[in-house]
Amino acid sequence: MPHTPRDYSLDNLKTALTALVILHHTAGMCGLDRFVYSLPQLGDEGAAGYGLLSNFQGLNQGYFMSLFFFISALFIPASLERKGASAFIADKLKRYGLPLILTLTLIFPLAAYVAYFQSDGFDAVMAGYLDLQIGNLNAYAIDFGVAWFLWTLLIFSGVYLAWNSLLKRGPVPTSATPAKPAPFPPFWQVFALACVMIPVNFAALALENKVGENFLGLHHLKYFPMYVVMFTAGIIAARRGWIEQLTMKTVLPWTCLAILAYVWRDLGEMVTRPFTVIGMSMFLVYAFRHAYAGSSALSQTLARASYAAYLIQTITIAFVGVVFVHVMTQNPLLNFAVTGLFTLPLSFLVGHYLRQLPGLRRIL
Repeated sequence: MPHTPRDYSLDNLKTALTALVILHHTAGMCGLDRFVYSLPQLGDEGAAGYGLLSNFQGLNQGYFMSLFFFISALFIPASLERKGASAFIADKLKRYGLPLILTLTLIFPLAAYVAYFQSDGFDAVMAGYLDLQIGNLNAYAIDFGVAWFLWTLLIFSGVYLAWNSLLKRGPVPTSATPAKPAPFPPFWQVFALACVMIPVNFAALALENKVGENFLGLHHLKYFPMYVVMFTAGIIAARRGWIEQLTMKTVLPWTCLAILAYVWRDLGEMVTRPFTVIGMSMFLVYAFRHAYAGSSALSQTLARASYAAYLIQTITIAFVGVVFVHVMTQNPLLNFAVTGLFTLPLSFLVGHYLRQLPGLRRIL
C-alpha cells in the first residue's frame, strides 16, 4: 500500500479526548457519579456545583466515546489490508485483549486497594473485588471499568473482519489501492439517519433496562446504536476519503444542531444523542484538522502515552482522591479544579513510563 503522511490532527484529537475522559471521571469522583473512589458528599451546600459537574459529564457522555470509536475505525481498513486477516486479528488480540486482562487482574484490584486501604486490609479489598466480579458473572455481566472500550473494539473489529471476508469471498489482500473518494453524504441523508436512530436508541435503552448495564461486558447498551453507527462511519470514511472532504459548509449546520440538542437535552438523551454525536464529532474532527494539525516532540509524546493514560486513570484518580480528601473544600467545582490539576498530568506521566516497561511498548 502506498505510504501516506501521518495525520497528526487525529493523534492530537485522541490525546484531547483521552484528557477529557480523565477529567470526566475526575468530575465523577468530585460529584455524584462514583468512579472507584468518591469524595464525601457535601449535601445541599454543594448542590449547585454538583449540578454543573453533572452538566459537564452529560455533554461529554453525549459524544466522546462515539467519537473514539469513529477515530479507531478510521485505521482499521488499512490495517487489515496491510497485515492480512491472521496478523490483523492477532494484533487486535494483543493490543486490546492483553490490556483487558491487565485491567482485570492488576489495574482494577490495585485501584480498589488504593481507594479502600485506609479502611480495609488487602485481603478484605481483594475478597470484595472477587465477590463483585463473581456476582457480575452470575448475572451474565462483566465490569471492565474503562477497558470496556477495548472489549467493544475487539468485538467490532472481529465483526468487520468477518464481514469483509464474506464480501471478498477469499483471503484479505495484504495490500490494496485506496478506493476512489466518494462525495460526502448530503445534509438530509445524515439528518434522516439521526432521526432513524432515535427509536433504535429507545429500543437499546429498553434492552439495557432488562439485562443490566454491563451485560456480557457491553457497558451501557443504550449507547451502543451510536457506537455502531460511528464505528461503521469510520470504516466508510477511511474508504471514501470523507475526512478530507469536510468543509465549514458541511460542519456548521451540524455544530448548530449539536448545540441545540444540548440546549434541548430535556427531551431526553435518547432523542438528542444522534445529533450531539454527529455534530460534535464533525466539529472536532474539522477543528483539529485546521487548527491543531501540527506535531511537536511534546504532542507526539502525549499521543503515544494516551492509551496507557486512559487505562491507568483508574489508579491515578483514586490515588489523588485519597490524598485530597484530607484538604477538600466545601465547593465541588473547586475540588474538581484542584484534583484535575493532578489527575490529568499524573495519568499521562504514569502512562508514559508504563510504556517503557519491557514488553509493554508494543501493546500500549
